Amino acid sequence: MINAIIKIFRTKEALSLIGSLTSAFYGLANFMILARILTLEDFGRWQILLATAAFIEMIRFGVTEHATIKYLSGATADARKSLIGANYRIGFLLTLLPALLVFILGLVFKDAISHSGFDLFFVWYPLIALLGFPARNTSTLLQSEMRFGDILILNLSQGTLFFLLLAVLYFGQYSVSINVIAFAEVVLLTLNSFACMALKWDGLRFVRYATKEAREKILKFGKYASITLMGSNLLRSADSWLITLSPLGPAAVAVYSIPLKLMEILQIPLRSVSATAYPAMSKSHEEGDFLNIRYI
Repeated sequence: MINAIIKIFRTKEALSLIGSLTSAFYGLANFMILARILTLEDFGRWQILLATAAFIEMIRFGVTEHATIKYLSGATADARKSLIGANYRIGFLLTLLPALLVFILGLVFKDAISHSGFDLFFVWYPLIALLGFPARNTSTLLQSEMRFGDILILNLSQGTLFFLLLAVLYFGQYSVSINVIAFAEVVLLTLNSFACMALKWDGLRFVRYATKEAREKILKFGKYASITLMGSNLLRSADSWLITLSPLGPAAVAVYSIPLKLMEILQIPLRSVSATAYPAMSKSHEEGDFLNIRYI
């Protein structure tokens, strides 16, 4: 009986669900603690940082992730090398350019930004984007290989450390600024990325195998996925931006973000199922086994 239960929890479907639940737990727990240790305005600024960063990341996610998972599933060894290398080049470029743009705008319009709710975003987003890229790219490659156990380890490694840090701050009743929280997030992202690079999971070593054909293949499919994702996520992000720019300010964003967090929890089962099914469906499609797609 025990062996049967262990076997169930080792399946890719169970690992995917556990990974999603773990991320959701840490996301909700961190949300609740930050809401208590930060002022209402600072908490709103933190939510603006997360929402805006997630929207920009969605562009890279849309262009590279779906296409990479689709074409890596069932690809030959040589094709895998070129696709992984092309994915890394495109993904890094789509991370570097927005980060540089945000950094430059932050310098040029420093005075105007400092009096808005977006000041935290312009200061910390470039670091979060660039230093966290290897870890995020690793997650894409692991999903294409359906290595949900390793994805779970990545989620636990960063989520646990950040949660423990916030728990110490909360129960120890320490007073910290929002910039200290952002710095801690950057440090943990960097450690996670270094671990992925040390394990050679991030795909950097395959950059030299990238070909023009592989880049065009990813971009051709990715542009449609990107537009779809941007359209579905624009409304949610736009709400936070409009509230920030209104007389209500960042404090209202803090209040508005509470029901949004609860809605994210309801999406966990769907995200888990899609994360498991998409690589398997892509592999069957590439192999021409269309009948098998019905049973995935």
